[in-house]
Amino acid sequence: MWNLPHGPLHADMYAYTMALAHFRKGDHDTPTTYHAFVRKNPFGGSYTLVAGIHDFLRWLRDFRFTDYRTDYLASLKTMKGNRLFDDAFLKMVRDTPLSLTIDALPEGELTFPNVPVARVSGPQWQCLIVEATLLNLINAQSLVATEASRCVHAAEGTPVIDGSLRRSMDVGGYASARAAFIGGFSGTSNVAVARALGLPARGTFAHAYVTFHKEEETAFRNYAETMDDVVMLLDTYDTLTAARLATRICKELGKPLLGVRLDSGDLGWLSLEVRRILDEAGFRDTYVMASNDLNPRTIASLRAQQKAGEAAIDRWMVGTDIGAPHEGGALGGVYKLAEVAGRPVIKVAERGVSAADTKTTIPGPYGVVRMLRDKDGRERIAGDTLLSLDTLGRVTGWGATDKLTSPDNGRFQLTSDLVSVNLADPERPTKFRAGQLCYVPHRRMMTRGDIVYEMPSLDEIQAFARTGLDRLDPAHRRLDQPHIYVAGLDEGLYEMRRRMIRDIHLSHQ
Repeated sequence: MWNLPHGPLHADMYAYTMALAHFRKGDHDTPTTYHAFVRKNPFGGSYTLVAGIHDFLRWLRDFRFTDYRTDYLASLKTMKGNRLFDDAFLKMVRDTPLSLTIDALPEGELTFPNVPVARVSGPQWQCLIVEATLLNLINAQSLVATEASRCVHAAEGTPVIDGSLRRSMDVGGYASARAAFIGGFSGTSNVAVARALGLPARGTFAHAYVTFHKEEETAFRNYAETMDDVVMLLDTYDTLTAARLATRICKELGKPLLGVRLDSGDLGWLSLEVRRILDEAGFRDTYVMASNDLNPRTIASLRAQQKAGEAAIDRWMVGTDIGAPHEGGALGGVYKLAEVAGRPVIKVAERGVSAADTKTTIPGPYGVVRMLRDKDGRERIAGDTLLSLDTLGRVTGWGATDKLTSPDNGRFQLTSDLVSVNLADPERPTKFRAGQLCYVPHRRMMTRGDIVYEMPSLDEIQAFARTGLDRLDPAHRRLDQPHIYVAGLDEGLYEMRRRMIRDIHLSHQ
């Protein structure tokens, strides 16, 4: 398996200093609940595609304070030169088994602002230690999976391949290649990740292969003579001349020309001219691949040119935009405390420049019900409602909330009316009536430290993601000014949050 982060030292320092402070006051084992969620969707879009949860679970398998880990903690000093972590604390972390319970969205599921990607419950000190790795893994992979899904949507059914290794911001390109596949890519140029994850390995050749030879014809001939799959890069010198050369050499050798790649210039016009040369030479089945800093918008533009008869591209290789998505930058997933020993808690933030710009959290452990509807003969998701776990048990008819997901994660009907309040427009709530078809997207992943979730294969995750994306209304998938998908609060949760905010403000005056 790929060398993922391992062990509980993969954490922010403040998690350990807080755990130490709790330990010295005797409240480190207090039961708490945290939510990991995104505050806003990346790329100005209306959704986030979840990825990285499986790697977080794999990391938890190695949550052990071995001697070399505690030895390192024992070596740390305060600014005064004293030991930071005492022997009693180190003995506690070494001797205490992991006992977290985690409910999370499965990989390939969609999430929206404030919807918990993961709900983590357990001793306060353990909840603190896992924060950084959870966010590290889901933020990076969910960002890339979301952008990959946008590329695939723009490509309109034509294959998209990952070529991000050289530009990837993670060492080895593992997260980029894995998440891109979840988002719908059909293969990767990253050989090590292809081997580790069983992904299709794809590649052609670079300009260096051509410039190594004194003549482009020699390079093409040598490559065609030695390879079963002949795919030629055409733009080292002159694209159209190279296209004619490639067809002539393959004809002379009696070899099929599987494809050609264009990596510079006016990709629309060049692809059309190359397509004409290929067809006239009898290579009608040869595909034309485009690369060169592609992203969803450039792919969408070239697809629009193709519909107008101004381009002829069959597949795409995306590198920089997957390895380091420049438009999204980073996914702002956060991890916030919601409950302490059964008591709901809230973080009330100062308002930003905009009145709507707030980091105020939602109190108490809560879940989500995702509504379904039929539109134009297709099943669509029609909005999320966040609600306390007690309310979740009531509207689903499950009663007890110790089982927070349906047995088969299937559809069910609301047992009573549900009023959903949009935080951005609270004066216009939405009522979902009893009988409304919906589902609960969360799955139980871990129970008191034991992984209970059977992780599906990447192929299954990709298919699951495709199904979920197809259930989004097309208006939510627009690259520019997408229709906003609403995740509202049940009116009971909304009122509790409003009262807590009011009471806190009054108490601090």
